[in-house]
Amino acid sequence: MRYILSFTVLFLASCESSNDKCDCTQQRWERTAEYQGTSQTIVAATPWSGMGTEEPIGSNDCSLDGTLASAGVQTSTVLPNGNTRKEEYEYRITCY
Repeated sequence: MRYILSFTVLFLASCESSNDKCDCTQQRWERTAEYQGTSQTIVAATPWSGMGTEEPIGSNDCSLDGTLASAGVQTSTVLPNGNTRKEEYEYRITCY
């Protein structure tokens, strides 16, 4: 039992120390999507495109890698055919 406890403590310590070896950044990504009426069904969309350069976020938590810091809709327009066009954005976090 003592060996299991010692191993667990060492394992947790190594996990924690691996998280503070990252530098995390965020970058804004944008796309235009057309939705059917006011539903969430996408009819057409441009690919997501990275805008600008990555900016440091002051975090070294590697578990943030691949997450979204925030996301939203910049503009929303109802088209003549009844569909809705949205200019969408999200801030993606990358940790190195």
